[in-house]
Formats: sequence, structure tokens, C-alpha cells
Amino acid sequence: MSNFKRGYFESFSLRSKMILGFGILSLFFFMTSVSAIVVSTIAGYSLSFVANEQVAKIAHIEKLATLINETKVNLTTSLLTEDEYLISQNQERIRENIIKFSQVLLSIKEFQIKKDESDLLTKINSNNTKWSELLESFLDLQSRNQNASANILYVRGIEPASIEFLTSINSLLLLEKQITIATTNSVLTQLNYAVIVVSILLLMFFALGYFLSKKVIHSVTKPLNIIVNLVENIRKGDLTFEMKQTTNDEMGEMVRVIEEMRSHLQKSINKIRESVDNLTIISQEFYVEAGNFASSSIDVSDSSKLTSDAIQDLNDAMVDVEQLIKNISREIQSSNQLIRKVNANNEEVYQAILDFSDHAKKTSEGAETVSINLQSAEEAMSEIRTSSNKIQEVVSIITEISDQTNLLSLNASIEAARAGEHGRGFAVVAQEISKLAEKTLVSVKEVTNQIKESRKNIDHGSRVFMTAREYYAQVYTDVSSIRDTSTNLSNVVKAQKTAFESIQNNLEIIQGHSERIDDSMKNQKETSGIVYSQVNQLSSNSQGIKLGGNLLSINSEKLTEISKEITEAFSRYKTNT
Repeated sequence: MSNFKRGYFESFSLRSKMILGFGILSLFFFMTSVSAIVVSTIAGYSLSFVANEQVAKIAHIEKLATLINETKVNLTTSLLTEDEYLISQNQERIRENIIKFSQVLLSIKEFQIKKDESDLLTKINSNNTKWSELLESFLDLQSRNQNASANILYVRGIEPASIEFLTSINSLLLLEKQITIATTNSVLTQLNYAVIVVSILLLMFFALGYFLSKKVIHSVTKPLNIIVNLVENIRKGDLTFEMKQTTNDEMGEMVRVIEEMRSHLQKSINKIRESVDNLTIISQEFYVEAGNFASSSIDVSDSSKLTSDAIQDLNDAMVDVEQLIKNISREIQSSNQLIRKVNANNEEVYQAILDFSDHAKKTSEGAETVSINLQSAEEAMSEIRTSSNKIQEVVSIITEISDQTNLLSLNASIEAARAGEHGRGFAVVAQEISKLAEKTLVSVKEVTNQIKESRKNIDHGSRVFMTAREYYAQVYTDVSSIRDTSTNLSNVVKAQKTAFESIQNNLEIIQGHSERIDDSMKNQKETSGIVYSQVNQLSSNSQGIKLGGNLLSINSEKLTEISKEITEAFSRYKTNT
């Protein structure tokens, strides 16, 4: 059962879940309608069968009592009149009634006779035989004009026999009415049991339908709530929130894609931050090295002035000049090493910028992919909204059917009231049908409310998807802007690299001049002219070095400002590191 709760519905697609929910509702209302029809049919058939049989039997018994009364009237008339024609007619009628007595008794026996009825019918049949014999004797006496004997026979034999006969028939009639009431009550009791069983079955179907509907709704709304929370956290810049895929349908696939996008975006931002930190450190080193480089160029310029002054007294200050040239050579070597180090750092910065540009490109592609997936999700939500509208139409049709059933049960109650005693059972059944129709209407209203709530959640999810898509479009624009900035930064670093190479070439030239000055020191005659020209060249080159150092300092400041801008752009994103 636990595996059923956890994974059974999650393996369905979103369309399958909606079809399953619609099927459950259709089955529930179909079973309700079938149950109401079956109970109504059984009730009508049972009551009509019992009523028809008992009414026919009572009619025959009442006919038998009517024949007895009619015979007694004919007998009394025959005794009181002296008209031979009337006496003859009464005698003929009495003979016809005697024949009809036997026919009516035979008709009554054709019905389903119970034990108590059988005893009474045997007694009535015996009374009929006895009374028929007395009537034949009475008619025979009258036909022979023995009226006095006929009167004695009537008073002594026929009158008590007719009273006993009528008493037996009235007892049978009362018994039949009691049997009719008992049979009707038995049928109604069985119908009540049937209504109770049907009600229990309907409650079971309702509980099952409610459980399955809740499972279907929960399996649709749970991934939506997870996606809404994740998108809201990403919108706020929190990328530390992890989300697991809980279903295998379209919503679960969208959860997986968004989680991959979040993880990739988090890694890219961490990588960018590391690159920006390295860039900041390198730019600071650039700035320091540029200051050192400017100081070295100032020292070179000062040394050139000292050398120019020393040329005038070259013979007296040869040793000082030689020592100064050595110092300059050492400074140039130090500057050359510094430039090489700066070039190496510059190469690392350039590579870091390229990596940063690649990460920005991947981030841009991921944001574009998420925007496309969110658009697909919006289309899926639109299809869900359409399916909900169709379900609402079916629920409206079922509501109309329930109202018609309620109206039919009201009409049945009215007809049962008109039927009086015979319609009481049918009135109870009609009342139960009305209650079932009302329960169906309540269930339909609950399902309608659930559908409306689902539609609200769907509309909210659509708005969230639209907001997320607009947000990722903005992310795509921001990342594109960052890519442009990294391209400009790459161009600046390239220019710096070219400037550093030019400075290094100038330093190598200066070092060569220093070496030639050192060689020229061995030839005193040639030293003055060569040293003078080399010092002038050194002064010119020191100005170029100074300009290069200033350019390096300016570029380092720009690089620091760019790294700050990048850091501020990504400061709103919260990651694990």
C-alpha cells in the first residue's frame, strides 16, 4: 500500500492523471444513476405485483359476499310475494347464484393460498355445500307450493347457514387485508434493506472517488508548488535551494531541467567569482608593479642627468661613471624581470577573462533554454485549463441530471400520496431517491469547488511561469552585457600586453647600451662621445618607461574598477560557497 501511495500516480503523465480523474467522476455518477434506477424499478414491480394479486383476491371474496346477500334478498322476496312470476324469477336467480358460488370459490383457489386462508376456504366450501343443499330443498318446496314448509326451512336452516357463511367470508376478507398489509410491510422492509445496501455502496464509491481525486490533485499541485518555490528563490538570488524530482510526468521533467539550470548557474557564478577575485589580485599587483616601475624610470632619469653632468668631468669621475653604469645595468635587469613577471600575470588574466567569457556564454545558453522550457510549461498549463473547463461542463450536465432525478422523486411522492395506503411504500422509496439525488448534488458541488481550486492554482502557476520567463530573459540580457564587458576587458589586457612587450624591448635596448658604455670605458678617447650619446638615448628611453608605467597604472585601476562592477553584479546571488 505504501508503494501505491508513493509512486503509483507519480509514474503517470499529466494528461493521464486528468483522464483518470474524469473517469473516476464519470464512474461515480454512473453508479449513482444505475442504483437509483434499480431501486425504483424493484420497488415499483414488487408493490404492483403484491397490490394486483391481493386486490384481485379481495374482489372475488367481495363478489362472493355480494352473491350471498343477493340470494338472501331473493329468498326473502320469494317468501313475501305471492306472484308466481316473481317467485319463478327469484328461483332462477338463486340457481344461477349457486352456480356462481362454486365458480368464485374455484377462482379464489387459483391464487397463491396460505395455510390460514386454506382452512377458511375449506370451511366456506363446506358451508357453501350445506347452504346449496338447503337452497335446493327450499326451491323444491316452493315449486310444489309448500310455502309453509319453505318458510320453516328458511328460518331454521337457510338463515343460520347464511349467517355462518357470511361470517366465514368476512373472516376471510379480514385475513386477506391483514395478509396484504403484512406482505406490503415485508416488501417495504426488503426495499429498505436494499436502499441501505445501495447507500453503503455509494458511500464506498464516494470515499474511493474522493481518495483517488485527492491523489490526482496532489500529484499535480505538489510539483507546481515546488517549482514556484524554486523560481521564487532564484528570483531573490538564492541558489542554495536544492529540489528533487518527485514525479516522472511533464511536471517532473520540468523540475529536473530547472534544477540542472540552477546547479549550472550556481557553478558558473562561483567560477566567475573566483575569476573576479583573481583578477582583483592581479590588478592590485599591476598597480604595485606599475608604481615600482615608475620609481625605476625616475631613478633611470636621475641617473641619466648625473651621467650627463659627469661627462664634463669624465676623466675625473670615470670610476663613478663606471659604477653608475653597473647600477643602471642592475636596475634594467630588475625591471626586465619585473616586466616578464607582469607579462606572465597578464597572460593569466587574459586566460581567466577567456574562461569568464566562456562561462558567461554557457550561462546565457542555459537561461535561454530555461526560458523555452518555461514557455512549454505555460502551454501545458493552458491545456490543463482547457481540460478543467471540459470537466466543469460534464459536472454541469450531472448537476442537471440530479435536479431532474429530484423532480422525478417529488412527482413520485405526489403520486404515492394519491394512492393512499397502497402508495406508502412507494413514497418511502421516492423519498430515499430524493435523498440520494441531494447527496449527488452535494458531491457535485464539492467536485466543482475542487476543480475551481485547481484552476486557481493553475492560473497562479501560469503567472509564476510568465514572471520566471521574463526574469530569465533579463538574466540572458545581463549575461550578454557581462560578455561584452569581458570582451572589452580582453582587449584592454591585449593592449597592456603589447605595451609591456614594448617596454621590455626598450629595456633590452637600454641594457645593450649599458654594455656598450661599459666596453667604451676601456677606450678613454672614445668614451666621451659614446657615453654622451648613450646618456641622451637613456634619458629618452626613461621617459618612455615612465609613460609605460603610468599607462600600466591607469590600466590597473581600470581593471580594478571592472572587477568591482562584476562583483557587484553577482553579489545578489547566494551560493553554497
